[in-house]
Amino acid sequence: MADSSALVRPRVSRARTLQLDRQGVLNSALPVSDLDRHASPDRETRDLLQFAAEHFNLSARACGRILRVARTIADLGSADAITVHHVSEALLFRQLDGEGLYAYVGATPRLRPHEVRPGSGIH
Repeated sequence: MADSSALVRPRVSRARTLQLDRQGVLNSALPVSDLDRHASPDRETRDLLQFAAEHFNLSARACGRILRVARTIADLGSADAITVHHVSEALLFRQLDGEGLYAYVGATPRLRPHEVRPGSGIH
């Protein structure tokens, strides 16, 4: 069951304020030069992104967009750092050739079944 707009609105507002306070712009406008500072993933998360980039032939620009979305997902959850979960969720939103990546993310060597959130669409 999805959260109602009334429940989501304050969380989105907090995330926007956090982004503006942290970096002066929303994550969607974060320059590539600032991605390392504000959206730097740990080793396991970087491995997942690298796997996805190689497996799906993603460009550096596409990887940057995925990191921006992952940073936003982390902000919505009030997380300080981007994790495998955040990048996995960002990959779920990514579309390639009209087909979502959700069918493939579960096959990555770094994503373990206990790390998948119920209702995420990954089985």
